Amino acid sequence: MSHQFYSELWLATREDVEKLLRTDQDGLQQEKKGGKSKDKISGQLVTMYIRYRELIRRLALCHDQVCQYQKRELITQVLNCAIGRMLEYKRQLVLYQNTESVYADDVLIPLKLTPDDIGWRKPSYFVTDRQSHLDARKKYINDLIRQKLASAAPQDSRRNSTVIPSRSESEGKMSRKASRLSPRVTEGEIEVNLNLPIRVESPEEAAARIAREELNSAILLIQSHDRARKARIVGAELKRTSDYKKKLANGELVEVKHDKRTKVKAVVTMQKWWRSYATRIHLKERTDRLEAVLGMSIPSWKPHQVFDRDAENFKRIQSMQPVYAAATLAATYAENARLHRIRGPGLMEDITDEVKEWFLLWYNELGFFDAYPSALAGGSILIATGQTRTPEEYHMEQMRKAEEAKKGKGKAAAAAKAKPKVKQRGDKMEEPNTLKGLREANDNFLANWSLRDETGNPHQREYLDLITDKLSYELQLEIREVVDELMRLELATLEAALAKDEAESDGGTKGQKDQKHNKGTNNKKKNKDKAKGTGKAGKKKEQGPTPTIEELFTELVNTGIIREYPDVKMSDWKGDVSYQNTEALREFREPRNCLGDVVQPIMEYCVLPVGSKEIHQVAPLVRSVSIVGLPRSGKSFLVNAICNEIGALLFDLSPKTVAQSYRTKKDLERLVGSINKVARAYAPSLLFVDAGHQPWWKKVPPEEKQNNPKLLAGPLTKLVKGIRPGDQILFLTTTDQPQKAGKGFMKLHDKFILIPLPDYNTLYLIYKELLMRYHGVDRNFDCSSLASFSVGLPLEEIRNAVENVLTVERRISLKKRTLQPQEIIQYLISNRVQTGTKEYEKLLKWEKKTPLGKRHSKVEAEERAALGGKKMQKVQERQK
Repeated sequence: MSHQFYSELWLATREDVEKLLRTDQDGLQQEKKGGKSKDKISGQLVTMYIRYRELIRRLALCHDQVCQYQKRELITQVLNCAIGRMLEYKRQLVLYQNTESVYADDVLIPLKLTPDDIGWRKPSYFVTDRQSHLDARKKYINDLIRQKLASAAPQDSRRNSTVIPSRSESEGKMSRKASRLSPRVTEGEIEVNLNLPIRVESPEEAAARIAREELNSAILLIQSHDRARKARIVGAELKRTSDYKKKLANGELVEVKHDKRTKVKAVVTMQKWWRSYATRIHLKERTDRLEAVLGMSIPSWKPHQVFDRDAENFKRIQSMQPVYAAATLAATYAENARLHRIRGPGLMEDITDEVKEWFLLWYNELGFFDAYPSALAGGSILIATGQTRTPEEYHMEQMRKAEEAKKGKGKAAAAAKAKPKVKQRGDKMEEPNTLKGLREANDNFLANWSLRDETGNPHQREYLDLITDKLSYELQLEIREVVDELMRLELATLEAALAKDEAESDGGTKGQKDQKHNKGTNNKKKNKDKAKGTGKAGKKKEQGPTPTIEELFTELVNTGIIREYPDVKMSDWKGDVSYQNTEALREFREPRNCLGDVVQPIMEYCVLPVGSKEIHQVAPLVRSVSIVGLPRSGKSFLVNAICNEIGALLFDLSPKTVAQSYRTKKDLERLVGSINKVARAYAPSLLFVDAGHQPWWKKVPPEEKQNNPKLLAGPLTKLVKGIRPGDQILFLTTTDQPQKAGKGFMKLHDKFILIPLPDYNTLYLIYKELLMRYHGVDRNFDCSSLASFSVGLPLEEIRNAVENVLTVERRISLKKRTLQPQEIIQYLISNRVQTGTKEYEKLLKWEKKTPLGKRHSKVEAEERAALGGKKMQKVQERQK
């Protein structure tokens, strides 16, 4: 069965996780020792980064296709920690290489990996675990938008509606038409019914009726034209035959009579040429079939049975996962109730007796009680594990303090304690939280899964022993919290009684008077505080009731801040990755990214950290990202793809959208408060600003002054600074003119992603995809020349050129007249499609002014200077 394959894949992947843990620990020890060159450290970081990427791809596949719920929980824990660890390596690589993209050309070869092996695979639980919630939210937003449009223009819908007869009326007409053979009915016998029901046709029904009528008219038009064409051909043939006979009859033409030998020779010549032509066609078809079987050519159509079957199996397994999860949760609820009923009372008595014994120990030894451990420190767990101090340790500590006070070293000791401890070279480095999580998950597997034989569980049911162990531990923690609260109250009562006994033994009547005086003053203070509290409460009540999250959500939808987005995926982004940037960095050349390289920072900064709360808590925090690119370069597509990949709620904070409903500072403050509440309640959320440079414009153009975009700079900065780990909120902007923005725009964003111009590799793949779908196009079509000519042209223009060149008439004639690259090139030239090279150069200059660009230029200059100094030393040595 399929679960056996994915279980074996999970076991193999888990072994790789253990190897990576050991390698990671060795890397931390070597980093602690130091002494390595920058190139070696960078190479090790790239290797670990690539290995984690390949591991994440396999873990995501296992998680998507494993049905056993407890096993999926363990895989989820490993996957979240692996993603967090990979992102930590990415942050270190950015600091070492000073580039947002990681170039691993030289690392993939020794690891025996290809770019496809480390391709991006998003964990499906970002969306599938809450698919029903996303569908309900989408339906709710669409209903609100529909209600808003209906209330805004009720008259337009009436004007567009058409009154048509009801079904009963039409059936009556059909019945009357069908009864023509019946006796004729006179006008006096006809009953006129004026109360016929009238049905109003909705706009959707009217559109469907119009579409059917247009389709029928189009079919009739095609049929009439085709019949006319055939009639013209027959008429022309008849006319030619008639003219020929007339000329023969009039003597204008003399019929030439050939002998039999000439006719035979002509037939043989025609057969010769025809057979050679047919043989060439047959050989070409045979060669094409052979190349198609060997995968050497791109077919225009592929059978989708295998792919459809695989996709159906994937969906079937994913549809079974909620069933297994529900069965496991039902078993968990039942076992939890049983444990509370059977073990709860006895466990509470045992913990209570344990704590009371600790009380008696201190009272019998010293005559008073020690401070109860705080809840953050662990509470009674410290007492049970013996991590609290004993009376003997307390007595020795008091004696030591008394001796130090006598010697006059009390102040020096206090000053020494106040000084912070400085970590020495040999101190142990702190282990990252992601590595701790991976180690805990690995230990969990070794303890609960390594020796478990799953051959007796072919249906992948839940394991009750794991549920019992987990619930027993949680039950103990839950009861300890209750016991700790009770014991703290009891300890306070005992200490009060002990203080009272000591006061009575000292004859403390004076103390009682002081207590009464203190009680009186405390009561006065309490009365004052209550009065102040009631005053504040009264002021709050005057402001009116605070709106609920649902009300704020509805308001943001009605104002257009929350909106839906088209259904696109990151897999629809077409582009190849670069393969020579590692050599370019070594030779101090500027690396040239391809369109496929954009996927890497998008996934690492916008998709993987925000998709899960656990990942957002442990991964390096990225609050804001800006996607920079030329017009029509795909910025909006990337924003929509990010929202679909993580199922995010999109807040459109563009100046044009906000200016329609929020114009004053008070309105914007209210908007910020609403977004903070709704974005955290419906996480993950995406705060999107189109033309993100406008709020930080150096000089606002006259046509944009009505929107007052600069008023948004303060609220947007407040929103970004309020993002914390675990919020699952990302501030995302798109811009094509970042050089027109001030310094605030650059300070606000953590990362900048520049979309490059279309490169040769990407254009070659796109031309192949666009042209090879047509059956008549030659499989050996020269796409290379087209890709070389089209470097820098917008992809949208290239698609339009292919569609406009390959019209229906041109596709019909492809067999007789093959497609040539000159046709597409001529179309691009005639339409004056221009490259954005000059504008892109401006964006590259601006990128060098970003913090990362400045650091890259500085490090490159230092390395060039160091390399030049070494060369000069070698030249001087040679001269000597």
